[in-house]
Amino acid sequence: MERMTFGRAIKTCFSKYCVFKGRAQRAEYWYFVLFCFLVNWVLSTGSMVKLMPTLLAEGPGRTTNPFEIYAQGGVLMYAYLLFSLVVLLPTLAAMVRRLHDTNRSGWWVLAYYLFIIVGEVVVFIIAGDSFSTGGAQFALAMMIFGLGMLAVSIVLLVWLCTAGTKGPNKYGPDPLGSQQEENIVDVPFTVDPSGKDTEKEA
Repeated sequence: MERMTFGRAIKTCFSKYCVFKGRAQRAEYWYFVLFCFLVNWVLSTGSMVKLMPTLLAEGPGRTTNPFEIYAQGGVLMYAYLLFSLVVLLPTLAAMVRRLHDTNRSGWWVLAYYLFIIVGEVVVFIIAGDSFSTGGAQFALAMMIFGLGMLAVSIVLLVWLCTAGTKGPNKYGPDPLGSQQEENIVDVPFTVDPSGKDTEKEA
């Protein structure tokens, strides 16, 4: 089995752009996550450096319009947004395949993001009256949601870091190529029924 490298992981994830079937070993997923993080960090840092005068501006020249801020961020800001959209599907697909490698359903990824969306909606509906005044009800709801979000994120992170099942599972063959078979030792002789050892012919 060819060793999974940083470049090979990137190539694999892009070649399986929307492939949610099969399995992905840890190196494949985490190398791709590292690649996305590094590119996003470079693009976002460069755009923020360019936006710093605008964000720190005071007086009539200050703007809070997000479209104007993005426009002032220049090429790097648009490149950051475009890159984030481009890698969204392959990242989700790789995450699903990584869970498959641990013999877990990829639907957990959807459940994770649904938890975030539904949780935020519920928090703002329940504590909406106290949001503007910063009341204790809103603070409590946010604290409960935050703790729940932390717990779910930790569980998902542990699963993504867990070694895959050895050999094939219900989601496909082992990407590491290991087999659940006993090692067969090639003994250099055979046992004759008469009790004598006979050497194998080369």
